[in-house]
Amino acid sequence: MGTVYGNCGTATLTGTGQGFFTAYNISDPWMGGPASHIWRVVVASANSYDIYNLDGRAPWFSSSWSATRSWSWKADFFNGWVSQGIVFGRTGMVCGALTPGDSWWG
Repeated sequence: MGTVYGNCGTATLTGTGQGFFTAYNISDPWMGGPASHIWRVVVASANSYDIYNLDGRAPWFSSSWSATRSWSWKADFFNGWVSQGIVFGRTGMVCGALTPGDSWWG
């Protein structure tokens, strides 16, 4: 499992089987909470390379966001990482995710 600490909180990417879970949690009160994010996850295996665009708005009145994705293609082993993880706060602050990643068996 890959959880890293950035300048405003934590970011996570966890792979399992044929899918992944990714999330961030903003713990810096000066952010005013997250407003939106640029969030791209790359998953690579011996026979595939995919980029998942998870950009969007953050949930209102929440300091965290999460998403899961799954696929049908099979591989023995996967590597995944957040290639772009930027969170824009309601007060104008910008947070970086510092590239959480994970490797797992499919």
